[in-house]
Amino acid sequence: TDQTATFFTTLQNAGSSSQICLSVYEPSGQVMSAMEMAARSGAALTVIFPAEEYPSSESGDQSDASTLAAEGAHVVVLQDTQSPEYVISATPSGQYITDSYLPIHAKFALVNGVAYMDGHNWFESNPTDVILQDQNPADYTAIQTELTTFPSAPPTVNGSSYVFTTDKYNSLNEEASVLNGAGASSGYTVNFISESFLDYGASAPEGVFNALLAAAQAGATVNVIVEGSITSSHEACALSILAYNHANTYVQSAGGSEKILLVLNGSTVTSAWMGSSNMTDYDYIDWGMSIPASNTSVITALQNNYANELSEAVASPAPAASPTCSP
Repeated sequence: TDQTATFFTTLQNAGSSSQICLSVYEPSGQVMSAMEMAARSGAALTVIFPAEEYPSSESGDQSDASTLAAEGAHVVVLQDTQSPEYVISATPSGQYITDSYLPIHAKFALVNGVAYMDGHNWFESNPTDVILQDQNPADYTAIQTELTTFPSAPPTVNGSSYVFTTDKYNSLNEEASVLNGAGASSGYTVNFISESFLDYGASAPEGVFNALLAAAQAGATVNVIVEGSITSSHEACALSILAYNHANTYVQSAGGSEKILLVLNGSTVTSAWMGSSNMTDYDYIDWGMSIPASNTSVITALQNNYANELSEAVASPAPAASPTCSP
């Protein structure tokens, strides 16, 4: 269920008996304020930061971590063992370094036994943001495992149907499966949004790109929004190929949103996917989830989010000739 307001209210009203664990990635000022309130109240608050963002003056993670530690939070800086360039040599008092096989990008929260997931960076004031509350015990266990044991191997799939996953590669592959299985053709609309679109060359799955291309070639109206800006030749190439094949491509320069796939037959959503997994060049602890079309509350929230992002996006022109590049 979409529980954005409930999540923030619960954090802000946390008491000394509360048990809270969050993973953050360039946290918004809104969630920072809520976490500080929880720490000051005496809640047992653990906050997990990714090592790759920690040294960056742009992200502010190091400053945020120090602020929370000073307020009494238990701060963990998670460094993955495969990225020596992000090794943290020392952290201030009250902060701890922990190793993991994979870096963390997922926005997970466990608050008094309730699991929450966000595909953005924990925002409240934007009315179209979506924070999911997940009441599936197996999903809770999977999130708890990621946030407490920091696996020494890639996360496993939760179940055989990939309804929920905590691994980015699985998430991207299953998002592609959702689209391929939707039968999108003439009369269908595919609404997709991500960040750093196909910014990985040959080093990660291209299934989502191939599925979007197949839908466009089958006659579906395909709308692709890229958050931020086009920063690589891989992105530019992939988007030009989609645009040449009649997909509508857009750039939302403000950046930052949920990662969404919506498939509509006419005006009815038939398939949906939400997560935190960007189309980038490395595997992460991330999440993705298939949203049943019958869950009209979440579907409506995702549609509102997408419409808001589309209203702020700028269309990219289609190339006059078939692109000769390879994404």
